[in-house]
Amino acid sequence: MDSTDTTTTATSTTSTASTTSTTADTSTILDVSLFRSIVSSGTTTCTLSNGASTTCHKLVFKDNVIHNSNGDLVDDDAGPFCPSGYTMLDGGVGIYDGASGPGFQSLTQTLWDNMAKDGYDLIDEVAGTVCIQDPRLGTTTGENCTAACLNASANDALTVTYLIPVTPQNTTSPTAIGSVQPVGLSLDGIPFTGTPPSVVTGPTGMAAAVGGNIPSLDYCGGHHDPAGYYHWHLIPEAADKVHQAHGTDNLANCGNKITQSSTALTGYAKDGYPIYSYADMVNGVATTPTDLDGCNGHTSATAEFPDGIYHYHASLDAPNMPTCVKGAFVDQRSSPIIK
Repeated sequence: MDSTDTTTTATSTTSTASTTSTTADTSTILDVSLFRSIVSSGTTTCTLSNGASTTCHKLVFKDNVIHNSNGDLVDDDAGPFCPSGYTMLDGGVGIYDGASGPGFQSLTQTLWDNMAKDGYDLIDEVAGTVCIQDPRLGTTTGENCTAACLNASANDALTVTYLIPVTPQNTTSPTAIGSVQPVGLSLDGIPFTGTPPSVVTGPTGMAAAVGGNIPSLDYCGGHHDPAGYYHWHLIPEAADKVHQAHGTDNLANCGNKITQSSTALTGYAKDGYPIYSYADMVNGVATTPTDLDGCNGHTSATAEFPDGIYHYHASLDAPNMPTCVKGAFVDQRSSPIIK
């Protein structure tokens, strides 16, 4: 990849959102001033998935730095993840794709019993605890288990670098977002990611993938990758709405960390288009769109783009990310870059 860079270094402070009047045919869709605690920003030449050579934003963030809408740091509040015991209700959520009781649900005794029916025994019967594995450190707590609840520890020494096209380039057909594939980034630079790894088959694309382990997510739909960086499988501003739609209402408290908003700009997709929560503001009223395409996107006015912009919306599915992107993007091996 070519690397003619123009870079501006920024201090780690919270930016105040500004209003930009921009339409989809200009080159200023991504507004760098909207990002919080960005380490540096600039531009570089890049090659997109459609083979085009173009100019990309190069955005660098420290990993695991999360703010609420007031600019307050909430990264220390990540979690809870795996529960402390077999019958305990102090865990997060997960997505189970086995035969018994599949779906988005709380990490509770009901799930563990259903997984055991399918041959995935996560319970240390002697201690009465759930076997928990840290994929980053390679350690497991608990014994006599055939599977584990996955809870990777954090590595706060990493940076996350994104290459996002300055001018989105639509492709002939959308590109589907596969399991654990990048979707884009939040306004804090936290990666937006597709569906978590399958419990049944294990992580997609790994030669030695082993099934049976379930990734734990917190109430906002986030957790740490085995490398140690926090990322989201839910658009957090709409997380509580997802809980309400899927019967996990007792866990609908992501709003204690991330302000819940039906119309918020949440970040940008990897093709350069904005991602919003599940509604648009129409004549002062939050309105759920009825003209969304297969990627859960459409063109309309938003607060940041009053002249209209193509943008994606969160759904009420779990995960609630766009399932495809309309435009070309930098290959996932090159963006985001974690180091």
